[in-house]
Amino acid sequence: MEGFGGKFYDNHITSNVPPIWIAGKYGGASRSLITNNTIVKSKGALPDYKPFMMGFDGCRDCVAKEVVIRSNRIVNDTFAIRMGGAGHSFSVQWKLDMKTVDKNGRPAANREVVVKDGADVVVWQGKTDAAGQAFCYLESFSVKDGQQTPEKPYRVIAGDVEKPVKMDKDAVIVLSLKK
Repeated sequence: MEGFGGKFYDNHITSNVPPIWIAGKYGGASRSLITNNTIVKSKGALPDYKPFMMGFDGCRDCVAKEVVIRSNRIVNDTFAIRMGGAGHSFSVQWKLDMKTVDKNGRPAANREVVVKDGADVVVWQGKTDAAGQAFCYLESFSVKDGQQTPEKPYRVIAGDVEKPVKMDKDAVIVLSLKK
């Protein structure tokens, strides 16, 4: 995705109603990035509270298109989206922090790390920094025209070490290299 229509990031929101409404009753949203926000569900929230709302029933122009929801921290609840309307397209992504260490537990710098999806396709490839660290953002699931893809499994490979990872929240993994 080149460029964004809007960015909503680094906010701290406490609310008893859904605090982030994407493509609400006043119109649609496109090419937007919603990232790194902390959303706190406060006391008194209704039982059907969800941190995100998307779309609005009865409004054909209240549609989210190419929205990325990335690495938002949810406190006192879990990540969920209440959907209204139809035809939305968005991606939910989480940050994966990777650290490589040698057999003595010291950071392993400049090591090749590969992330593959369930179909064995390389989705990210890079090298660790001087502290043995690297990161990437991986898609948990996406929705296009109202159809949701299944959650994606991933494998992280560094040298002779391989670890599975499920991206349903930000994650940190340590890869202890044998060589």
